[in-house]
Order: sequence, then structure tokens, then C-alpha cells
Amino acid sequence: MSHPDLNQLLDSLLPLAERLLAERGDFPPFGGIMNQAGEIVAVGAGDGEEHPPSQKVLELMTQTLRQRTRSGQLRAVGIGYDGRTTPPGQTEKCDAVCASLEHQSGEAVNLILPYKRTTKGEIQFGQKFSTLRVPQFFVSSETPIGGWLLVLCFVLVVSYPATGLYHIFKYTIPNLLDSHVPIRTVLLLSVYAVVFVPIAVFSIVAGMRLWLVRPDAVSFTKRFLLTYLGANIGYFVVWVFWILIAPPSGAVSVAEMGWSHVVGPILFVALWYSYLERSKRVRATYL
Repeated sequence: MSHPDLNQLLDSLLPLAERLLAERGDFPPFGGIMNQAGEIVAVGAGDGEEHPPSQKVLELMTQTLRQRTRSGQLRAVGIGYDGRTTPPGQTEKCDAVCASLEHQSGEAVNLILPYKRTTKGEIQFGQKFSTLRVPQFFVSSETPIGGWLLVLCFVLVVSYPATGLYHIFKYTIPNLLDSHVPIRTVLLLSVYAVVFVPIAVFSIVAGMRLWLVRPDAVSFTKRFLLTYLGANIGYFVVWVFWILIAPPSGAVSVAEMGWSHVVGPILFVALWYSYLERSKRVRATYL
């Protein structure tokens, strides 16, 4: 790190994390701030829970530090947490002590110290390394989002829910209310509505978590993508079974349904899941 303030802040965070890890085997997220006088003070976050989840603590701490930086009284801030990483030159993830540090000058880095537990329960640390990150604390906007990440947020919050809900309210619900529609078709349409209305809501929540830079936004969005894929393939299987049991007149073709609920979703999920896994912007933006 080029700025000495960040080095001083790291020197206060890293030893504490290492000591807690050696004594307890893990540690909750904790933070540190440097005021304009150069004094370093430890900070924490909580909402009244006795043992809140680490992701929730990270989210609260990120919001708290972002608000405090706007007062102009801080020179540097940092958060230490127990995480997972893939060290350079390796392919498997391992545990790591992580420190996300930012300075008012604009420098923002993640310092990562991999570690593993021996069979005797001792902690062995690996070679520490750093990566650049998109600032989350010293920012003028609540949403440091751009590029393809912004496109993904738009797709999840606006595009997919709008098209999905339009289809449901334009076609599915009117057919459900039509007394001339066979009961077998009503059952299939009911399944579609019950499955894909919650999926649309799930999409909006995932997109908003990305947009608001929640610490667990990436894993939450990955869960949405897998759920979306599973729901589409599951519905296609139900539809094929329905066609075989009671073939209706004027039904859409298997090829059309296969594209809409199998091929298209597979391509969509493969594209965005791969992006979340490999994007440098994503790794730099989210804790």
C-alpha cells in the first residue's frame, strides 16, 4: 500500500485478527478508523442481537463507516473479517484473514492473509497479498456501480421482473379467470403463476442488494440465478408431462418451450454466474 495511513491502520487490524484467530479459532468482523489527528480507534456494529451473522455485521458496519466518512473527520477506515479466498497461483479456496482499507485520498485495497488449521489445531498463515477494490466508504454516492455490473442490476430489478410479470398479468391471469379454459390448463397456469411471481420478487431483491453494495449481494444473486434456472427447468418438465398426459389443441411447440424454459435460462445463468465469478469489478466492489 502506498499511503502510510493505511499501513498504520492495517498494523492495528491484522494483529488483532491473528490473535483472536489463534485464541478462538475465528473472529467476528471489526473495524478501525483513523481521525484527522492520526489517532486510530476501534469500532464495531450491532443491532441488539447477541450473536448476529457475520454478513449482517459487515453490512451494518459498512453503512456506519460510510456515514461517518461524510462528516470529514476521518482520514482512513478499515474492516477486518474472516473470509474465504483463492490465493494467486492456486485454484482452491481457503480461509483468510481479510482487511478492507480505504483512505480519503481515494486509495482502496483489500489485504488478504490466507491461513489453514493443522491437525493439531494450530494456525498456519500463508503469503499475504492485496487487491484493489472500488471505494465503499469515501464515496459521494451510495452506489459505486458501473459497467456490466450496472447492466446486471438493471436486468434483475427492471427487465426480467417487468417482462415476467407482464406475461403473468397479460396472459396467465386472464386465462385463469376464463370459465371456458379447461381445468387441466387452469392447473398448469396456476403452477406458472405460483412459481414465477416469487421468482420475479427474488430477482428484484437480488438486484437491489447488488445496487446497494450489500456484502452478501454476490452470493445472494448466485442463489437467485440457480433458483431461476431450477424453476424454469422444473416448469418445463411439468409442461412436458402435461402434454404427454393430456395434449391440448393449439399448444406451443416443445422447441419453443424448450428455448424459453431450458436453453434461454441456461445461457442467461451461465453468462451472469460466470461474470460474478470472474469479474474484477465484482471482486473489488463487494466485501
